[in-house]
Amino acid sequence: MAVDESTFDMDFVSSQMSLVCELLSSSITRQIINIRLVESKERAEASERSTREFLAMINHELRTPLNGLLGSVELLADTGLSDSQKDLHHNLSQSGQLLRSIINDLLDFSKIDAGMLELIESDFTWKSLESTLRSIFEHKAQEKQIGFVIKSNGFEQRLIRGDLERVTQIFVNLIGNAIKFTDKGRVDVVVNNGDNG
Repeated sequence: MAVDESTFDMDFVSSQMSLVCELLSSSITRQIINIRLVESKERAEASERSTREFLAMINHELRTPLNGLLGSVELLADTGLSDSQKDLHHNLSQSGQLLRSIINDLLDFSKIDAGMLELIESDFTWKSLESTLRSIFEHKAQEKQIGFVIKSNGFEQRLIRGDLERVTQIFVNLIGNAIKFTDKGRVDVVVNNGDNG
C-alpha cells in the first residue's frame, strides 16, 4: 500500500529528528565529560601516590644516614676530645642540625604542596628548645663576631604544647636569617608569655 507523503507533517518529523539528535549529542557529551573526570581523578590519585612514595623514599634516604651521623656526633662528645677537636665536633654538630632543618623544610614544602602536612603535638620545655637553638647558633654568631642573646619571659617553668619539630624549624629559619644578614651588633631573640604582654 502506498503511503501518501502529504499525510506527514514534515516540519514535525524534522523537529523530532532534531530533538533526538540533540539528546544523543548531549548524552555523548556527558559521557565524554564523565570519562575525562574519571581520568583526571585517576591522574590525581596516581600523583598523590607518587608524592607519598617520593616523600617516604626521601625521608628514608636522607634522614636515616643523617640521624646516624648526628648520633655518632653525640657519642663522640663523650670521648676525650682536645680543644681543637671540640671545635671541630661543634661545627660538625651544628652543620648536621642545619642540614636536618633544610631537609625538613624540603619535605614540608612537598607535603604542603600535596596537602599532606600534619602537625604532631607533644609537651616540651622552652629550656630544651633554647638549648637546641644555642647549640646551633652560638658558634655561628661568634664566627661573625656578633652578639647572640636569647631571652624568655614567662616560659621558664612552663610546659609548651605544640609540634616541637615545626616550632624549632621556625626559630631556626628566623634566627639563621637574622645572623646571616647581621654584620655587626647582635641578634636578640626575645620570647614573651602572652600573659606578660
